[in-house]
Amino acid sequence: MAYEYVKQYYGVPVEVGQRVTMKDTHRVVRTGTVVKKRVYDQYVHVRFDGNKCDSPMHPLDLEYGEKPDKRAMIRENRVAAKAWKV
Repeated sequence: MAYEYVKQYYGVPVEVGQRVTMKDTHRVVRTGTVVKKRVYDQYVHVRFDGNKCDSPMHPLDLEYGEKPDKRAMIRENRVAAKAWKV
């Protein structure tokens, strides 16, 4: 399963599709969505709003929102796929 290592080692409730918030050292707030795990097991991969690619983030640098609604995610993916076919 995705992010099992992160959940066990860092004790964070991370799920694919979950909304997260990151505050950097300059107090800039960035929000994004957790995406499928890529290369690094110890990081959470986040696609920040407005970006096309995801970024590996340390699990403790993120604030985790509500867990995603799986059915809504499937619906959104189907709508996005139809838009790309046009």
